[in-house]
Amino acid sequence: MPAQINEELLNAVVKLYKQGCRHCDIARKMSISSSTVWKYLHEIKGFKQKGPKTLKVDQNYFKIINTAQKAYWLGFLYADGCVLKECVTLNLGALDESHVELFRKHIKREGSIKRYYLKDGTHKSSIISVSGKIFRGNLINKGCTMRKTFTLKFPSDQIVPNKLISHFIRGYFDGDGSVWQNHSVSRHGSPLISAESSITSSDSFILSLQAKLLEFGIISNIKKRKSSGISILSVKRCKSLIDFRDFLYKNAKVFLKRKKDKFFSVKIGKPISNQKVHRILTLDILNRAKTEMSAKQLVIKSKIIPYQRLNSVLNKLIIEGKVKRRKVPLHERSFEYLYSSI
Repeated sequence: MPAQINEELLNAVVKLYKQGCRHCDIARKMSISSSTVWKYLHEIKGFKQKGPKTLKVDQNYFKIINTAQKAYWLGFLYADGCVLKECVTLNLGALDESHVELFRKHIKREGSIKRYYLKDGTHKSSIISVSGKIFRGNLINKGCTMRKTFTLKFPSDQIVPNKLISHFIRGYFDGDGSVWQNHSVSRHGSPLISAESSITSSDSFILSLQAKLLEFGIISNIKKRKSSGISILSVKRCKSLIDFRDFLYKNAKVFLKRKKDKFFSVKIGKPISNQKVHRILTLDILNRAKTEMSAKQLVIKSKIIPYQRLNSVLNKLIIEGKVKRRKVPLHERSFEYLYSSI
């Protein structure tokens, strides 16, 4: 033992240990190493090493999924929870610490959540650890297993009743889902604004999720990551995206606020249709030409408008009062129409 550690210091170590302080806390407070604290207490003084403290928790919280709150947290743990041999942990970034605290309150777990810091003192993340064979076993029985990344399966109706499935999916979305704004340009240069939402999980989970969403009229696409066992489900269609948002947040009381705010802030604008593109382009060509043009000339100039669609495009523009046409004879028994902007 180092010579500079005197009897008075060691007595203080014993006193703090008896008060319930951890080895690392004692070491920090007394400015000595944790190994020195451990050796003095257990090798020299003969104190028995304490096992991990079991904090009280509602062990049967996940025994039956019969409320929206339970369905939500099961979905969230499917996405972001970690089932270990001795406990279940939930570790989120510092930004979502309040959500970890909310989970602690709902499962009635004693004590406080733990914070992790970077070397510069920045709060990195917050974690809660829940011990108990019953709590862990109930989660595993509900499909939230160990090492689940590539094997996760969508829960059956027996695990999560259909009336609560939207809350489960919202929980999973808050853990492994996202929503963002798309900005693009059409072929004729007009800006297009739309939005997209996606969820990432195992191939099996995503296939079942797609089928479940389809039951509620929500159309989605699946993209598989090559040779990984992971798939991405995306919702792009405007109506489906709005339906998906309403499906997630209808009667919702538990949710990650920043994701809900993001979903309701994105502009779900309907991408411009081909027909509308053709109308805008035709009118633009006529405005620039400042002269009459035949249908054949318009098709050649536009490069993208099929001849068979041009008549309907021009007829709509005439009805809208934006284009006029004039009949011009070609031969004794033939004629053609010339078009110009008004």
